[in-house]
Amino acid sequence: MAKDTITYIDALANFGAYLASKNRFAEAIELEQKVYNFRKSEYGPSSNVTIASYYRFCNYFAKTNQYDSLNKYLNLLYNSNRNLTENSFDFLTEEELPFFMSNTNNFIFSVLNDADPINTSITEYAYNDAIAYKGILQNAKIKRNRIYSKNEQYKSLQDSISFIQRSIAQEYSKLNSNKLEDLKKQNEKLLKKLVLLSDDQELLNLIQWQNIQSILEPNQAALEFVLFPKTEGLLEPKENIYAALLIRKDDPKPILVNKFKESDLKKLLGDVKIKRIEYVNKFYYLSNKNPNANSLYQLVWKNIIPFLHDIKTVYYSPVGLLNTINASALPISPGKNLQDSFNLILVQSTRNLLELKNNSQNQTNREILLVGGVEYNKMNDNDLAANIEDTKSQSFATRSFFSFYNNDTTFRNSKWKYLPGSLQEVDKLNSIFKNAKWNCNKFTGIEATESQFKSFGKSTSRENSPAVIHISTHGFFFPDPNDASALNNAFQRCKDPMIRSGLILSGANSSWQQADPKIADEEDGILTAYEISLMDLNNTDLVVLSACETGLGEVQGSEGVYGLQRAFKIAGVKNIIMSLWQVPDKQTAELMELFYKNWLIEKMSIRTALTTAQKTMRDKKLEPYYWAGFVLME
Repeated sequence: MAKDTITYIDALANFGAYLASKNRFAEAIELEQKVYNFRKSEYGPSSNVTIASYYRFCNYFAKTNQYDSLNKYLNLLYNSNRNLTENSFDFLTEEELPFFMSNTNNFIFSVLNDADPINTSITEYAYNDAIAYKGILQNAKIKRNRIYSKNEQYKSLQDSISFIQRSIAQEYSKLNSNKLEDLKKQNEKLLKKLVLLSDDQELLNLIQWQNIQSILEPNQAALEFVLFPKTEGLLEPKENIYAALLIRKDDPKPILVNKFKESDLKKLLGDVKIKRIEYVNKFYYLSNKNPNANSLYQLVWKNIIPFLHDIKTVYYSPVGLLNTINASALPISPGKNLQDSFNLILVQSTRNLLELKNNSQNQTNREILLVGGVEYNKMNDNDLAANIEDTKSQSFATRSFFSFYNNDTTFRNSKWKYLPGSLQEVDKLNSIFKNAKWNCNKFTGIEATESQFKSFGKSTSRENSPAVIHISTHGFFFPDPNDASALNNAFQRCKDPMIRSGLILSGANSSWQQADPKIADEEDGILTAYEISLMDLNNTDLVVLSACETGLGEVQGSEGVYGLQRAFKIAGVKNIIMSLWQVPDKQTAELMELFYKNWLIEKMSIRTALTTAQKTMRDKKLEPYYWAGFVLME
């Protein structure tokens, strides 16, 4: 077809959108019909441009309350977008998929803003899209890892890819690497070959909202938060909108229970990069002196509560900035939090309920890996003893990148501080687990190395990973750098968010300062999320990240948080306890001891053990900063 014809069709589509912005919908529909006829004939019913026509029809018919036509095009939009995504996953690699998904608009979610949820099927389609696409890239990587590990045909190729990816992780830690780009090209070439070899992957989850409803009890509900661009005039997105979709046992379809602007959420959260005690109390400690502390509750949850009559348990899946909030700890009134009224269970997607119902702990695996009391400098045992003695007075230490000596804006001359509470924590936990007849592996001081940690992943020399991994150390997450060239730290300046998030292990200070460049093939003590994602931890039921901001990372829409939680999930871990802010050293050690006693001795579930431990801290009149920072992701 001639180029000028394509240009003419695009101009018709844009003019139709302009007419719609002036409420001239009859004319807009007539023009879009011409656009649609051409695009369907020229490109097929499931092409990107044809899907765009379905989307415009949905918006036009939603604005004019033409429900029969709207439902027709909703169905076409939903199924065509599904087919396009499913076909793309058959040949795109894990490196290519993010680009494809970033250019795939959340069409159904956007229609949710205007379509009548009573007279249309919009909430059903929107919920189905939420459980299909939320975390889809992470889910695809996990599924592919399982496929490749079980098939000898792919083993040699997968081993080559793993070797290159480990090399990439090492090169990332260097400020200026000449090998990185070449390694990434080799990796992409091998990934493409592997993807094309392994057909029939079924990476897109095709479950429906009814599958989730069928396993809910009468007193349970499932809640999906979604994020979509609001479109004014159908030309350009003007503002992102959050929406909440609820499923209850006997409802005929999902219910739209709340909508709010992202700008309102950002205005409340303010600077989410620095979560010190004052910041945390601003949202989680309601008192006469702080009467607006329930502002997050009022924006996000207040409109949902009327729909939760007779509901005790709510499985909820956040999106976007909601990943930075501990919903259970949000205050409703002085002395009362959401967790006092509901059992809120955090899941990546409510589709995970199907797995949770069949997910029981491996009772035969009673092995734990404990890492804590880490010595971040390279030194001998005498130096270590002196360092521990010098830091015993650090009662206000936190486990984050703010716990430096000589902080500066580049972190170049900074050192990670020793955490005395961390050593006491793992020593006490070691006793608790030994008394419970567990096989304990404890590594502290200069022995808490990165190579030691990696050796506990499943490999040719190790049959399975431990059932529990507990890491008590410093954690870090850096936001996307605006000007990477101005930063001297390789981890802070990296564009990959999985490198800008990690855990600090033995000897890391030398590498962090880059004063002592590491020898080839030597670990640097900085365990990044990228490196963790390369491990096989499929036999691990629980990872506890007893460090600062381990639940944070780069938030990328419905894909979730790129950071440590994503890394451990890709590695195969079932449950993760992680932190949302800079947790205090001393009180965190106390919380962890309470949690494990509840779980091992009192035989509580993981979730109940954590919430009970937090309630104990809360009953001591400790402010939320000291106990509400940890959440469980199932």
